[in-house]
Amino acid sequence: CEVGTWKPAGSLLVHPSGETTKTRDAGYWRLNLRGSEWERSPFYSIPASMWWVVVTTTTVGFGDVVPTTAVGQIFATIAMLTGLI
Repeated sequence: CEVGTWKPAGSLLVHPSGETTKTRDAGYWRLNLRGSEWERSPFYSIPASMWWVVVTTTTVGFGDVVPTTAVGQIFATIAMLTGLI
């Protein structure tokens, strides 16, 4: 379950250890799996979320890692969707 908090740019994140960090970007921030550090959610925009949906529903895997460019993701989406038909 994706649980976190929306933070504008320049907000302070308080780590469980008591340490504070200032955010560089606005975004949805969550604690990592160990609960020790804040990390920005990979679902930072609608296109990024839709990319995850396409990769997951076509069961390709590793789509959250590569390709990293928009052109590569468009090409890969076409290849994945035509592979389903």
